[in-house]
Amino acid sequence: MEAALMARIDRLGEAKPLLQLASTLGREFSTSLLFAVASLPQATTKKQLQMMLDVGFLLLEGGESVVDRFKHALLQDAAYQSLLPSTRQHYHTRIADVMAEQFPQLASSRPEPMAHHLSGAGNILADLGRSQEADDAYCLAIRSARSQGALSLQVRALSSLLSYRLDKGGEAIGLWLELRQLIGRIHAGGNHPDLIRATSLLNLQSSRNRLQYV
Repeated sequence: MEAALMARIDRLGEAKPLLQLASTLGREFSTSLLFAVASLPQATTKKQLQMMLDVGFLLLEGGESVVDRFKHALLQDAAYQSLLPSTRQHYHTRIADVMAEQFPQLASSRPEPMAHHLSGAGNILADLGRSQEADDAYCLAIRSARSQGALSLQVRALSSLLSYRLDKGGEAIGLWLELRQLIGRIHAGGNHPDLIRATSLLNLQSSRNRLQYV
């Protein structure tokens, strides 16, 4: 069956990468989000999306916003698994970036998908929080993902977000305390490299007030 599914996917031709990108979004996804993350002209994205609807790969559903859904979960999984790991990671990174920047309300109201893409990104996004809304969306998603057990991933995420806030001159002691507590759950002692780095950054920021964190 897997070979038959891949043969159908391959017959999409130039629309195959868009189907794979859609599969990274999940079983169902916002059409506007797909348009935002696709690196294609809008007219091309629209044409290829219609092609996927015509061949029965996707179903179009209405409601408060237009949503596309894969007709079969096996089809979505086959398209997703056909991606190279590096491409899959890039797609998750791109999706998380766009959700935080362009759809912060969606990312905040539904943190689980955002957490899923953060986990899939793996490297925790090179360019964090370009706005306060994006910063908040990342925070909420990070906390949601941590509840799913991705503890090591969340250490890196919190460390990156803390560094970003300090670079912008923002308040980060709350994140530092959260980072220390999280590291304590998975690593005995206070010599974890992420915590050492975060503490040094905080001490540097607070040196004017002679406030040291231990």
